[in-house]
Amino acid sequence: MNNFYSITFLFFSVSFFCSSCATIFNGTKQRVTVDSKPQGATVKVHDKVIGITPLIVKLPTKKTLDLVFTHPDYADRTFFLDHKYEWRWLLLDVPFTFPYVNIPFAIDVIAQSPYRFVQKEVMMNFDSVYVDRVFLDTAQVAKRHAIDVQLIDLKREMLALQRKERELNAEEERKRRLDVRQEKIHAQWLLDSTVAEHRRRSYDSSRVNNYRNTVRFKNSVSMELSSLAIGESRLEYHRNVYKGLSLGIELGYKPSSYSTQNYSNQREWQRNTPEKEIMAMPFTESYYIGIATKIPVYALGRGKYYVSFVSFMRRSSFDHGVVSWNDGGNSSYHSIQYKDSVGIDQSVYGLKVLFGFRKILVLNKIGLEFDTYGGFSFRNATTEFYHYKMTKTEYYIKPPVVTTDYAEKITELIPTFQLGVKVGVRF
Repeated sequence: MNNFYSITFLFFSVSFFCSSCATIFNGTKQRVTVDSKPQGATVKVHDKVIGITPLIVKLPTKKTLDLVFTHPDYADRTFFLDHKYEWRWLLLDVPFTFPYVNIPFAIDVIAQSPYRFVQKEVMMNFDSVYVDRVFLDTAQVAKRHAIDVQLIDLKREMLALQRKERELNAEEERKRRLDVRQEKIHAQWLLDSTVAEHRRRSYDSSRVNNYRNTVRFKNSVSMELSSLAIGESRLEYHRNVYKGLSLGIELGYKPSSYSTQNYSNQREWQRNTPEKEIMAMPFTESYYIGIATKIPVYALGRGKYYVSFVSFMRRSSFDHGVVSWNDGGNSSYHSIQYKDSVGIDQSVYGLKVLFGFRKILVLNKIGLEFDTYGGFSFRNATTEFYHYKMTKTEYYIKPPVVTTDYAEKITELIPTFQLGVKVGVRF
């Protein structure tokens, strides 16, 4: 008897718990993942907003749901979320012999817990072709499909036109910049050409005018300014004989200065003997005469440049001058020091080869001539000395050697570099 009650109690317990498994394990809601492409769409269920994609939401499974997707850039779209009955729970919900006491089975039926959604993930692609399930008529579905396809084609065409417009704008901008660059290059070329042409014409005009002035004013009298540094006054006269070729004479004179009778050469950069420095001595008297010719170089400036050959003679002399100098070495030590009371008479014959540039400015009926030149010369100098008293002091040797009343004669070829400036008048 006790075993019968025990078996009966066990049967009712198993029947109660097994028949309500769907409600216990499934529940009445299911988790669904909702997303869209593009994201940011608003999702509504029964006109109630449940969120903005992407989202995960629990939805009741007791009936099918219409998920309405709303996006500002697209038309609204509806997704039909269907559900199905899971029959596996029915095997546990079958009533046994006591249907009136199988209350859990009634709970599963009322709560509809055995229903589950067909899809656990929902993805709405706004760019895909969409057919609303409401339009059940075939013609309307085809028409809606054609409209959607046309909208997609129009959108693609619009995007293509926008892309083409951007490309055209970029191409126009590139062409505009290229045109501006070409205009700048052309303007710079015109400016450079104009400046170069102006310089050429100015240079040609200067060359022509200089040549015309050289031929127009046949006579020229000028003064050598560089000779004033040694106290010599030198004048030159030139006569144009043929197309700028001129012949001339040069005369110079250096008077002696009796303010001092002493001359000392102690500068380390100039260790010359008296015969080479006679023109620098203030008590020297000198006469100069030269015969010159100027040959214009038409290949360079139409007469503005010239080559000159000058054959000259100079005579310099002084008496009872006191001269001191060093001979050898760059210091007062390790050298020979001389102090000489001497009279010198020097004759020089030579040839100068000069290359010069001249500019002529016209002032009414006369012209001003500016002349610069450079070149070299060779001088054959014959120097006669008469030593009244010469003292020779050599380092480490004492006492100094004194020599009185003796004469000597020196002849040597002296090369010299020439550089000078002349200013004159042409008429």
